[in-house]
Amino acid sequence: AVASIHFMSSENPTARGGRGSSSSHVGRQRSPRGRGTATTATAATQRPPSKPKPKPKPKQTSKPRMVNPAFLRAARSTGATTATPGVSVDEALREGQQTGALSLADQQLTAIPTQAFRLAEISLGGDGEDKWWLREPLTRMDFSFNAIVTLPPEIGRVETLTSLNLNQNSLSVLPDELFALPSLTRLDVRNNKISALPASCQRALCLRELFLSHNALTVIPEEIGAASALEILEFGHNRLGALPSAISHLSVLKKLDCQCNQLTSLPTPLGLSTLTALDLSGNRLTSSGLPTLEDLHALCTLSLSNNRLVNPPVLSTRAPLVELYMASNQLTSLEGVLRLTSLKTLDVQENKIVELPREMLELKELCILNLRQNSLRTVSPEICRLRGLKKLVLEGNPLRHIPSHILEAGTIALMKYFKTRVEVFPDDEDIEWDGISDPIDALSGSSEIRQMIRQ
Repeated sequence: AVASIHFMSSENPTARGGRGSSSSHVGRQRSPRGRGTATTATAATQRPPSKPKPKPKPKQTSKPRMVNPAFLRAARSTGATTATPGVSVDEALREGQQTGALSLADQQLTAIPTQAFRLAEISLGGDGEDKWWLREPLTRMDFSFNAIVTLPPEIGRVETLTSLNLNQNSLSVLPDELFALPSLTRLDVRNNKISALPASCQRALCLRELFLSHNALTVIPEEIGAASALEILEFGHNRLGALPSAISHLSVLKKLDCQCNQLTSLPTPLGLSTLTALDLSGNRLTSSGLPTLEDLHALCTLSLSNNRLVNPPVLSTRAPLVELYMASNQLTSLEGVLRLTSLKTLDVQENKIVELPREMLELKELCILNLRQNSLRTVSPEICRLRGLKKLVLEGNPLRHIPSHILEAGTIALMKYFKTRVEVFPDDEDIEWDGISDPIDALSGSSEIRQMIRQ
């Protein structure tokens, strides 16, 4: 019987694999050869297909976001309040009423809401109740990064205002009422379209910081000299052809930024004995139009790059000048600069300097010396005596005695090269030579060895 069933199943392939055939059912029960195959087929028809397991995502190592320290310093110095994403204008007004700091930055505004000037008078309670005891005097307003065209005269009603930020808008005129605010100490109107500063700026007697960079200013009124509390004044990236002579009356001014204008000269005398930072780069200043700067006794940073200077300016040797930038001029020498013994950074790249005098070694504090793209034909190996020098740039000069691969290798390679060619040992000041005029003669050995050392 088994043989006949096996014969029948092998003869009829349909009966063997058919689902409704009784003979195939018997074959699956009795045949030893087909038991494993039948069981597998049955299990395959009954079990649902298994879903493929998702591949594990590669583990991402989160790297800390690198932030330019200079940007952080600039962002902190702006004093702007950051707008909370997704906050409506009404919510921002309510928050400003309770905190005294109104932030409507980056809200795509074309005009300032009128409620902003009456926060001390109106009720913004959501339940209709006037919670006057929660109000704080409005001291800061931030409308930066909008498209505001006009600053209405109603700004004069906010008498408690100390800081106003209107950076990155479309303002062309500043109202007189703005400068009549009795408590205003900081005004930021950078990146607008302001063509003139009103004479009413003389009424800003408490104003300490005024930022007017990146506008369309052509003239600064003489009345600016009456704003006697000014400590920071920025006029950079405008169209100024001259500075008012009354600027010398700003007796507490610490920072003056006039970069990227059209200045050809400066007022004489400049005064400004409290000034610590002066930026005049990117103008049309000449040596004849630049007055003496000997009165700047507190100056720490001076930038005169990208002008038309033939000689360095006359500077006070008493000034604690740390950074001096005179790149991209027409300088042929460093006369006068070498007396500034407190210098740590000296940038005179892209000039016509022919030689470095030995007095350069008096700059004991020097850390950065940039002489790229000048007319130097030789540099004394004595420069290796400047122990604090961290960066020395000599590329772009017609130096024939220094191999090009050493010039390109950087400061460490240059200093090592100079040390191997210095005529006297770098530490010879600390060595007692017992009256011997030439240190090499004190070495033991034959005259031939001493000659080899000299070479």
